[in-house]
Amino acid sequence: MDLAGIYANPDPCIRNSLWDESSVVQTGMPALVARDFNTLLGLEDKCGGAPFQITAQVNKFWEWIDRNQLQSLVVKGGPFTWCNNRRGMARAFEILDRAVATSSWLELFPYAMVEILPRHVSDHAPLLVRTTIPPPEGPRPFRFEKFWLEYPSLGEVRFSGSWRFIGLKGRESNGLRKGMIIHGSFSLGSNEGVYEIDSVWCVLRREKLIAPFTVEEIEWAVRKLPLNKAPSPDGFPREFYKSFWPVLKRDLVRAMQNFQVSSSLPISWGTSHIALVPKIETGA
Repeated sequence: MDLAGIYANPDPCIRNSLWDESSVVQTGMPALVARDFNTLLGLEDKCGGAPFQITAQVNKFWEWIDRNQLQSLVVKGGPFTWCNNRRGMARAFEILDRAVATSSWLELFPYAMVEILPRHVSDHAPLLVRTTIPPPEGPRPFRFEKFWLEYPSLGEVRFSGSWRFIGLKGRESNGLRKGMIIHGSFSLGSNEGVYEIDSVWCVLRREKLIAPFTVEEIEWAVRKLPLNKAPSPDGFPREFYKSFWPVLKRDLVRAMQNFQVSSSLPISWGTSHIALVPKIETGA
């Protein structure tokens, strides 16, 4: 398989010798040829500047493509690969860079495409040839970014309606679950009274366990949540609850109290992100 990067000289005479002397099909190998051909193929390859004209240079380039039985790759991005960087009516955009391949190469890589990347320094845009199927671009999960909290105007945003939709219709936050565990740890996290406990203390502990959650207890649990941790699958980090507690308090308290009455937890409270790390023999 052959891969050729090409640069066609801006001088028409030198460029003509390139089209006359170069051949891709002689090798008989699948071939991809890409980069700066410095020649337009048609009217759609140009926008702005002097009008496009079919010249001997254009015909010469078409003859070279036909003689070598080359086909253009599917293009993504762009559409133009070059700009003269002039201002006003003199500004022009053209397709001077492209990727072409033989049919045998395209049979090996049927999903190949060329992506026109943004220009930064050069007047030419870089090209990226992809030979595999790109991963599907599905909807990205919501993530509350912590740097948003650095903007004072964020406090003016009204979260109430959207929070209730996200928080109380099946996607309750893992943060609530963590808070509830912290709330319960004062009575369930130790082994006090497991052995030789008197009946009075059992009654007191039972009453304490079945007592309704108070706003103060839930607020205390939220304040104790650790910071700078990866967000749960719902996308809300701990900082979100602490920063917007006045807005979220009513919904969080209602969710906790609903759990205590119904004795059931939403499935989403138990979700988490799992990353599989493969073991390698040379790993530390």
